Amino acid sequence: MIRHRFLPSLVLALTLAGCGSILKLPGGEPAAHYMLRPAPAREVDAPLPAVIMIAEPDASAALDTNRVALKPSELELQYYAGARWVDRATRMLQNHLIAALGGTVKDVGTEAMTLAADYRVQTNLVSFEAVYDGNKIPTVRVVLEAKLFSRTPLALRERRTFRAEVAASSDKQAAIITAFDRATADITAEFVDWVLAGVSK
Repeated sequence: MIRHRFLPSLVLALTLAGCGSILKLPGGEPAAHYMLRPAPAREVDAPLPAVIMIAEPDASAALDTNRVALKPSELELQYYAGARWVDRATRMLQNHLIAALGGTVKDVGTEAMTLAADYRVQTNLVSFEAVYDGNKIPTVRVVLEAKLFSRTPLALRERRTFRAEVAASSDKQAAIITAFDRATADITAEFVDWVLAGVSK
């Protein structure tokens, strides 16, 4: 499991927000909409000759939303009033993983891709929330279960659970979203390595 603190970095936001504590935003203010920073391009000598389909992650109804989730305690889940993702978390993550694999294989896409996929990746988004556990400043937790299937022969090739925890640098909205971005970047880097190793066997 990845655990580390970091200095806030630039977060991609579609609207300017986050000057005050995220828990104190007036209810009448419009929500800020956030996206994930694109993964850095991988340098490869040549793309692998594989076509990969990345399915939209499964998730509970609580996470399959564009609302930014928080857990005040282990058995309670709420949402920040002043923040939204630009898309449902599952679809946003699907597109993020596809973009991260771009250029490393012959083709990669969603279920709607035209080429017949040699491999299919199915995932389950288990956690994508800011966890307080009684603390003033949260730690963002991202957990993604993944399975890699081959088409010929049809078989489960690999399975793995990716986990990352990143402590926000403050209780400000921008700092918390930055922690989401960093935690997602951590599991994305491991995910790309795992997929490329799996299709290379």
